[in-house]
Amino acid sequence: MKKSSRIFLFLFFVLCPLMFLSGTVSAFDDEPEFNGNAYFCWANEDGTLSYHKFENLQSGSVMNYIAVSEITDDSGNGHNYQWGQEPANWALAVDMEDEGGNVKPEVNKEYVFGNGIDDMGIQLDPCSDAEGANSILSNGDRIFRSVVYLAGSYEAITFGTSAEDYEYFPNFWDPTFFTSTVDISETTKDHPAVYKTYLLNSSIKFKTGLHSKSAIKSVKALNVNSGAVDIVKNEETGEFTITFHSNYYDRVVFEAEDEDGGKYYFRPQRIVINAMDNFSPDMKEAKVNAAFFYPKDYRYSNFDVVATITRYGKKPTTRLLSPMSLENAEPGMEALGLGEPGPDGYTSDGGKGLYASVYPVSLGSDIKSGRDALQKIQDIAFTVVNKGALSGNTYGGTFSGSGKGTIYDITTRRIK
Repeated sequence: MKKSSRIFLFLFFVLCPLMFLSGTVSAFDDEPEFNGNAYFCWANEDGTLSYHKFENLQSGSVMNYIAVSEITDDSGNGHNYQWGQEPANWALAVDMEDEGGNVKPEVNKEYVFGNGIDDMGIQLDPCSDAEGANSILSNGDRIFRSVVYLAGSYEAITFGTSAEDYEYFPNFWDPTFFTSTVDISETTKDHPAVYKTYLLNSSIKFKTGLHSKSAIKSVKALNVNSGAVDIVKNEETGEFTITFHSNYYDRVVFEAEDEDGGKYYFRPQRIVINAMDNFSPDMKEAKVNAAFFYPKDYRYSNFDVVATITRYGKKPTTRLLSPMSLENAEPGMEALGLGEPGPDGYTSDGGKGLYASVYPVSLGSDIKSGRDALQKIQDIAFTVVNKGALSGNTYGGTFSGSGKGTIYDITTRRIK
């Protein structure tokens, strides 16, 4: 079945609430049961498609690690996968094979990958922030998870996401939609790996990721005032704890050094806003939907959410946003971190200690497709301020960190 046909066919909050903290997801009527079999597919320079079938993959939140050397060509085209080939991604065996277990004759590059914008073919949606220079990571449409890594070059860190370790545990950390492993290979100070964490948690924990070429031995913060950040290493477990002493420090870059002297860079992006677009062939109006996460001591009405839209070649425009009634939640929006209904129609459970409300941003009547958005819009910056902070004679205070706030990049379709 085509990827576009897998879009949820129900009202999320009415028919199929997710139990995020338990890590379980209700099955979709049109979603096939995963039998452990999937194909890793890649396109060749001559336009042909190659693939390798993997069997007995583990489902759920268990990560399947696969070295590039394991990906040989089963298609008969004679092109083993070479690192860096694009496009490359997964497809379920049930979408690749006929009833006899043979690859369908119509399977080709377009069938698997579509056009990469409005039609995504049958490939599994990566929906991940952890893709890096030496890994291809997929959350596999919530069916299975994998990391394809380049042995000898891959270096990663894995953040701790146990709810017991944090005062707030946002639903966007749920392993169904999110990975806590970040590829830091070939990163630089100017281009660090980015990891989304919740702003009001003052501490985060991490350690060297599985299959990394060398263990991380030390970490330091860059370009911050003395005392702004503390870093403590547990010498027995190799786990590091970073503590931030102000919510102002929401995008600090860190330098990690491994035991071989290699240096890598990462940035914990401390956010209260998570965002995603709705680009699809059947969308009626192009939007970016922002989920605002706030402590349960408050309500959405205590805050104002502001969006600044930057178009190429034009002056940025700013809007004061209104929350959306969750009865109008669009298919797939649970990936933002929405949970069961909250105390009113504009509020959902947002995770441990949190509520979440959604603020949609219409991109304009001239945006008819994802391609239009890529060509015309650079990014959208979201800022959260205390209610009425922008209407008085003096500034009333921000809730969302520093600078422009949380920036959703249209080109990468993720927070940057």
